[in-house]
Amino acid sequence: MIRIFKIFRWIVLLFCFLSIWGWMVFHAVTGGQKLGPFKPIVLWIAEFPHLTRQVFWDGYFQKNDLLVENKFDQLQDFSEVNTGQNNEFLLISQWDPNYKQSIIRLYHLQDNSIIKEWIPQFDEFIDHFDSTSLFVMNDYQRLNYSKSGFVKDRARIIHPMLLKDYSIVFNFMYGPLICIDSSSKLQWIVNGNYHHSIEKDAEGNIWVPGVEYQSQYFQDLGIEDDVINKFTPDGTLLYSKSVLDIFVENGLRAYEFGEYFINKDVVHINDIQPVMKDSKYWEKGDLFISFRQGSTVFLYRPSTNEVIWYKRGPWLFQHDVDILDSNRISVFGNDVFYIGFNNLASIDHNKYISYFADHNDIYIYNFENQEITKPYTHMFDRLSINTATEGRSEIYRDGTVYVEETNHGRHLLFNHQGLIQQWIFAVEDEYVLMPGWSRRLMMNDQGILVE
Repeated sequence: MIRIFKIFRWIVLLFCFLSIWGWMVFHAVTGGQKLGPFKPIVLWIAEFPHLTRQVFWDGYFQKNDLLVENKFDQLQDFSEVNTGQNNEFLLISQWDPNYKQSIIRLYHLQDNSIIKEWIPQFDEFIDHFDSTSLFVMNDYQRLNYSKSGFVKDRARIIHPMLLKDYSIVFNFMYGPLICIDSSSKLQWIVNGNYHHSIEKDAEGNIWVPGVEYQSQYFQDLGIEDDVINKFTPDGTLLYSKSVLDIFVENGLRAYEFGEYFINKDVVHINDIQPVMKDSKYWEKGDLFISFRQGSTVFLYRPSTNEVIWYKRGPWLFQHDVDILDSNRISVFGNDVFYIGFNNLASIDHNKYISYFADHNDIYIYNFENQEITKPYTHMFDRLSINTATEGRSEIYRDGTVYVEETNHGRHLLFNHQGLIQQWIFAVEDEYVLMPGWSRRLMMNDQGILVE
């Protein structure tokens, strides 16, 4: 009887302790001040289990964003699905748990076999980096590319582009532009701060955005300006133009300077899409450019320094503009808005974003009648596709759509009728490899892989 009483007493004491502790934690996290100097201690103790898990389980995986939490419990791994036909391929960059760095792979989508892989020798690159290149860590801390600043297991390869000789051009989402050959040996490095999309024009030259960390329009304020750049396939710079200059010189300065708050990432170009042939509405050599901060897509003619056309919205914070035919373009709209901050480069995106419709969308703009349609809204809604940042889409001639839901590491194929296939690249069940802007390629009649 005494033993039962002691157990009951301990249960009561434990319940009282947990009740008091629960109140203290709730009071602290909701901003209460009654705990005085003990408040930070209570918060630290409350976070200790989470910190312990990070150290002993998440450990290596969670120190960067190259792996993300697996939110797709029932979704098949890439190795388990049939994703394409005999002439279809996927070029993708991902962190690899064996090499413990980002690598590039070319998959044959008929059987998901690895056709080829490139393993960049990051240690070899370091000797070629200079002080003009800044490595952006995943907490948005900028470090010089050097033996002390460049952390190869946190370097994310972005939008690798395959050349005819199977060499690869890529960037690090802010950092040097790099080319390696088919054996992964370094061909050339262009120091600087290049980011986001890498695209070829009709002459085979390479267009890529860059950033100037000190804009002439905001001297000593740390406000950045983006630059559009054209390189030859051997890395020679042919053309470079400030985006702020483009807007000012074309009478569009209000798009950049007309905001009540100007954050440091005032421009943020995330896609440059070269025009490959003439049409009624554009000329070969023109560029469709996605200006994320202004939720604007514009058509720019470098030969005359003219903005031929521009449109703000209805897409919001969009990525990836594509030319569909002679009179239509598509735009991948993230359709989010940010609240509670004025500096995009130093925030937790998931904490400060809101969706208008809980999903992304694809907008199609028709230059013939200026109409905008969203023919795939029902699929984006049904499949809950919602990458807050980044994201890629491609619409094929038969109406099939490929989407890279970048933030969550999911890849999808669907059409108007429904889902064709979706997959992830899983690691340790709990994690998914986040892609670095993949390309779905086709082999043409000459045996060359093209987009």
